[in-house]
Amino acid sequence: MNAAVRPRQAGPSFTAFLAAAALILASAHEASGAPDKKRCVLLLQSYHQGYDWTDGITAGVQEVIEEQDAPIDLQIEYMDAKRDSRPASLEAVYDFYRRKLTQRDYDLVIAADDAALDFVLAHRESVFAGVPVVFCGVDDFKPQRIAGVRDITGVGGGVNSRDHLDLALRLQPDLDEFVVLGGLSQSATDNAAKFSRIAPSYAGRPRIELMIGRPLEEVVMRLRELDRQDAVFHLGPYLTPGGRLLSAAETARLIADQTEAPIYTFVEYWAGGSPEVLGGYMVSGRAVGRHVMGLASDILGGRDPDSIPVKMENPNVYIFNHAELERLGVDRAALPGGSMILGVPASFIDRNRELIWGSQIIVAALGLMVVLLLIHLALRRKVLRSLRESEARLALAINTAGLGLWDWNAQTGVCVFDDRWAGMVGYRLDEIDQTYKQWRGMVHEEDLKPIEQTIERCLGGETDEFCYEFRMRHRDGHWVWISSQGRAVERDGAGRAVRIIGLHRDITEPKQAEQRQRLMMRELDHRVKNNLAAVLSLCRESMRSSRSLEEFGRVFQSRVQAMAHTHTALANTRWQGVAVGDAVDLVLAAHLDDGGRRITREGPAVCLPSEAALPVSLSLHELMTNAAKHGALSNDRGRVCVAWRRSHDQLVIDWTERDGPPPQVTPVKGTGLQLIEGLIQYELSGRVDIHFNDEGFHCRLAVPLQGDKHADC
Repeated sequence: MNAAVRPRQAGPSFTAFLAAAALILASAHEASGAPDKKRCVLLLQSYHQGYDWTDGITAGVQEVIEEQDAPIDLQIEYMDAKRDSRPASLEAVYDFYRRKLTQRDYDLVIAADDAALDFVLAHRESVFAGVPVVFCGVDDFKPQRIAGVRDITGVGGGVNSRDHLDLALRLQPDLDEFVVLGGLSQSATDNAAKFSRIAPSYAGRPRIELMIGRPLEEVVMRLRELDRQDAVFHLGPYLTPGGRLLSAAETARLIADQTEAPIYTFVEYWAGGSPEVLGGYMVSGRAVGRHVMGLASDILGGRDPDSIPVKMENPNVYIFNHAELERLGVDRAALPGGSMILGVPASFIDRNRELIWGSQIIVAALGLMVVLLLIHLALRRKVLRSLRESEARLALAINTAGLGLWDWNAQTGVCVFDDRWAGMVGYRLDEIDQTYKQWRGMVHEEDLKPIEQTIERCLGGETDEFCYEFRMRHRDGHWVWISSQGRAVERDGAGRAVRIIGLHRDITEPKQAEQRQRLMMRELDHRVKNNLAAVLSLCRESMRSSRSLEEFGRVFQSRVQAMAHTHTALANTRWQGVAVGDAVDLVLAAHLDDGGRRITREGPAVCLPSEAALPVSLSLHELMTNAAKHGALSNDRGRVCVAWRRSHDQLVIDWTERDGPPPQVTPVKGTGLQLIEGLIQYELSGRVDIHFNDEGFHCRLAVPLQGDKHADC
């Protein structure tokens, strides 16, 4: 008997169980994935990246995000309203961000300073509809500004003018004038208005003057009128006439350079980065950024923004600079309670903490060290003897090489020099201060900046060694070239060099030789080019006037030889020039027959400058060649007279021929005479006068001279 087995089916209760399990798993997956979803937060900065206030807010926001490990995608945008706050420019920026920011949905917006808040409020519905807003750094904030706007809260900002004015009166009971300075920005204008509103309540004590957006020249003139009984309140940087925004430190230095009056301000980094500022009731961009990001985190966590009241003032603290307190003689007891003082010199214990601890360790281990010293006494003596020998060899090498030693303590400023170092600049060792300041004051101002940059890299640990060349003023006033090598031999715990030693070497003579060599190379290059050009010109003229190759060879060779003789004469005077008499003798030498009875020369001692020597010598050579071929020297009776004189600023040379062949009926200027005219008239800007008459041939050359520069060779 066969029994049929039927498959078992799932009943309704089991199907319901599977459906419920699937629903629970899906819900659990959704719940577990929710925290991983990043929230998009827009940080809209009114000013530019690199501006300390703006960077401080950004840093504070980022710190809170990192500390909370929050899943936030932070987008930062900069509107650059500090450097250009003109309405037309801001409108263009607003239009750009209106189009850009509509492309993304945000969970929250942080508006930093006025320009960003104005943009958010103006485009609340079109760009940020329903998005919570947290603002900060808004100067002269009034609740009416956000009246009727939902989902918004934040922190006011700006200057508490009464607190700052009361602080100035507290530190300066005899305060006379209180001048408020600032560039033409919305922030400076709003904050200055606060001082204007409270001025009547002080009844002219002190007199409050607002100088907002004034030209820098006017501000400088006003600052020079102030003294220590007055005060300056610094609201923000200025734009230079060229459009560059001065940093807070540059603005503080500009003010301090023009007046002795104390400088107050209200932003922490302006005081911290500018030791010229006395201080004030300060706000910190980083603290503000942390605060607003804390509010943003609460809102992203579900808190209603409208339930968070707007904080009307920033969390401020009194901050002062030690150096200014000392300069102005401010009593520390007059400072408000809880004041921070920056730049206070470290105490003896702080400066020498490592030394003190080291001393205690040394004292504790003294007993053990005594034992070790006794054991190693013999070895120590041997080492000292070897060290003395090494020092003697080093001293001998340094003396032989003429090197000067220096040893600089970068912390104390003391710089120990030796006799050779002092001798390089003409002093005895006891005539100079053993300080870095002494060395710095002797360095040429053009060399000082790159040298100190090199030294700073060594101090900071970028390198242990450096080498540079620079000029130092000698005792008698001239400049001495020095080659210096240095090496950091000691660093502190932070890696900064404490002690640097090095050598000085006088390289004045090599430097001068190098300079002379460069000048000689340039002069040689110039003269070679000129000579090549002259040779090419002579070649062209010789080819044009020659009827055969043999004639060209003779003419060209004689002209080049004339150039060579003149070059030899110039080389003998190191190209300072050649005496006219010597130049004439060089040309006439080949034709002085019978003791020179047919050729005479006469004239005073006049120096022919190097630039004129070749053209004049070639001209005389052409005249001599012409006389030998066609003129007075072509027969047995003719005579030649060469005479020269100095007439005012000219050298005048007269070439006169007598008893030669009769002149042609119609004299024709040959190639030689044309060459003379080209050399004298066009190359030297001189004059050539040629005459043919019954008595003979006469040529006058007039060459310009420059005053007494070429009076003699």
